[in-house]
Amino acid sequence: MYITISIPILYTIYSTFFTKPIIFNSNYMSWFFNPMLPGHEATDYINIAHTINNCVVSGATTAIYAYLCILLFAKSKHFRSESISKTQTQIFFQSVLICSFNAIAAYIYVYMQFFYSPPSVVLIGQLAWQCAHGSVCLIYITMNKTVRRGVIDLVVPRVIRDKARIGTNRAANIARPILSVIGMEPKVGGTTRTGTSSGTVF
Repeated sequence: MYITISIPILYTIYSTFFTKPIIFNSNYMSWFFNPMLPGHEATDYINIAHTINNCVVSGATTAIYAYLCILLFAKSKHFRSESISKTQTQIFFQSVLICSFNAIAAYIYVYMQFFYSPPSVVLIGQLAWQCAHGSVCLIYITMNKTVRRGVIDLVVPRVIRDKARIGTNRAANIARPILSVIGMEPKVGGTTRTGTSSGTVF
């Protein structure tokens, strides 16, 4: 375990203290290794570790998700009822959307360090870099029901949740499993129903 943890720590220390720093350029509204000073060449400020990191991240992300897309399409085409559930498909597309921002930012950042890039391309790279760090929570809240319900439980007061029937409705889910265990159902119309639980509580 310690070896696994030490690898990213050592990699972070190396990238921080033993490679050329990246500098924010206000003219392009993005980050460049080249400070663009007169009399200096861009090749004097090349960061090899950054280039390798971004090439590996973008290349591996594209290859892995291309393979997963092909696999998902093949399984959904030949085994529609058994292979892939709706939940698995939603989780897959959430992951693709999140990793797409990382791949786009990595591609553009590598390209614009070595070649001339129009301001629009640089802006897209900067926005992709920002989305790679800030869009995860928005994607999960909008596309993941479990996370969305958890956020509602944290933000919305209990009284409002119960009236609007939003969130996880914990009050309704606490009593019924106990009654199911002892073989009883809640009173309906003044009578108490007894019987065995089916094993599934909704």
